[in-house]
Amino acid sequence: MLLQAIVLLLPATICQAVCDVCDDDSSNDVSLLQSSTQLRMPRTIVSQWDPSAKVCDNFVQVRGSTKPMPSVGYIPCCTETDTMPSVALQGGTRFLKRGGRLLDTAQLYGNEGAIGEAIQRSGVPRAEIFVSSKIDISKVPSTGVREWVAGAVRTSLQTMQLSYLDVMLIHMGPTAANLSSYTTNLTAQQNLEIYKGLIDAQKRGEVLNLGVCLHTRSEIEHLARSTGVQPAIAMFWYSPFMPEVTHDYKHWLQSQGIAVVVYGTLNWKYDPFPHQQEHMRSAMEVADRNNATFGRIIIRWALDEKVAVITSMANPTFLNEDLYCLQNPLSRQDHLSLASSPKWTCKEIEPIQPLMGCYP
Repeated sequence: MLLQAIVLLLPATICQAVCDVCDDDSSNDVSLLQSSTQLRMPRTIVSQWDPSAKVCDNFVQVRGSTKPMPSVGYIPCCTETDTMPSVALQGGTRFLKRGGRLLDTAQLYGNEGAIGEAIQRSGVPRAEIFVSSKIDISKVPSTGVREWVAGAVRTSLQTMQLSYLDVMLIHMGPTAANLSSYTTNLTAQQNLEIYKGLIDAQKRGEVLNLGVCLHTRSEIEHLARSTGVQPAIAMFWYSPFMPEVTHDYKHWLQSQGIAVVVYGTLNWKYDPFPHQQEHMRSAMEVADRNNATFGRIIIRWALDEKVAVITSMANPTFLNEDLYCLQNPLSRQDHLSLASSPKWTCKEIEPIQPLMGCYP
C-alpha cells in the first residue's frame, strides 16, 4: 500500500533532525510520513506568545476566485504524531481560534474528519476559512478514473462535513510519484483523468479551485493544454536554500498566474540536510538584525516571495511563532544574506523528496 511505501523507519537521532515532535525514547525507531508532504525541522529558538502581536494578515490572490488565500496555514502532517486525528483536531481548533484561516489536509493523512470537526468547534464561519485537501493517488483505478474522483471528492466532503472545498489538489504528479518508490506508477494519462475529474467536481460546485502538488512544469503544461483549464494553485517544498532551478520554477508558476503554496520551509536546520550550519548562520544573521527568531525570519521571507506557507502548528510554541509573523518585509540586505548561503543540489535531496524545477 502507498501508506506503507511512504513510511520511513528512521533512528530517533535522525527523527530529531526532521520532525518537530519525536518519540522521547531514543532507543526506538520512529516512523516518519514522507509522501508528497512537508518535512519539518525542530526549532530550538522560539518566541513566547505576545497577546498584543498581530496575526499574519497577508493573502495570496487566487485567479478566478473572489476569495483570497491566507498566506500562513496549518497542515496536520507529517509525523505519526502530527497526523493523529486527536492532534489535528486540537491543533486545527487552536489555530482557528487564534485567528488562522488556511487549513490544509489530505485523504492520505487520515485526519480530514478531525479538520472538519475543528472547523465546527472553532465557531469561525465556514466562508472565512480557506480549506484544501488532496486526492490520494495510491487508490486511482486503471479505468473509470473520473467517476472514481467524483466519489473521492464526495467522501472527503462527507468526512469533513463540508459542502465544498476551496481547493482540491492532486497529491503528486507522475514524476514525483514514480521517483518516490510507489508500489504502482502513476501514468500521465491517469493524472490527466484525475484532473478532469476535479474539473467535473468544480462544475458541480464541490471544489472551488483546482490544484496540483509536486507537479513538474511539463506536467502542469500538459494538464492545461489537454483540458484548456490551468490549475489555480500549485504546492511544493520550498525554502531560501533550494537550487536555483526551484526558485525559477516558483517564478514560472507566478508568471502563469498560478498561486503558490509551500511547505517544509524550515526543514533545513539539522542534519541530514546539507549546509545546515551555513544556512543557520545566514538565518541568524538576519534574525539578529531584525530582533526576531530565525523561524519568523524564514516565514517573513516566504511572505516576501508572495507565496502562502503551511507548517505544522499543533505545538502551541510553533503556532505562536508562525502565525504571528513579522509585519514588515525583510530588507534587500536581509534577502541577499539568505540568498548568499550555499544551495542544495537536486541529486543530494532527491532521495528525501524530488525538488520541483529539477525535472522538466
